Amino acid sequence: MSVHRDEEIACPRCGKTQTVKIWESIDADPDPEARAALFEAKINRFDCPSCDFDALVPVPLLYHDRRRQFVVQFFPFGLLDERDFVDRFTADGRDRQVAEAFTRAQAARKIPPGAEAAEPHVVFDMAELVRYVLFRERVFDAHVEDVTAHTQPKPEN
Repeated sequence: MSVHRDEEIACPRCGKTQTVKIWESIDADPDPEARAALFEAKINRFDCPSCDFDALVPVPLLYHDRRRQFVVQFFPFGLLDERDFVDRFTADGRDRQVAEAFTRAQAARKIPPGAEAAEPHVVFDMAELVRYVLFRERVFDAHVEDVTAHTQPKPEN
């Protein structure tokens, strides 16, 4: 399920406030409109109607494609300068918070027995998030096409 909230944000240039939809996560399958908005650079954007200031709102965003079985996590690059953020990861780059949330969900029986945690691919640029999504979609879809082509009955002559 995609998750978003409305937040009042003041324009850094002119100070006028407006309500901005802040997306925390996008679940591609049930929410293709959010996926399309991501590809159109409309997710987590501040567009000031008073002075035409336009910028990305620097907040984390999780993208999940259940059908293609991948997760990618965007973090604003500035978080790398925060010790608490860096400490959240193990030396091999795994996110401790993801592992802890998965363990809690298993204990609460919200995840089927035997399921494995999906480790998100981490990116620090929204354009890289879009490129990674395209990469995973195209690779998955090409493999599905290959399997389908090999399992279809051959026409008789």
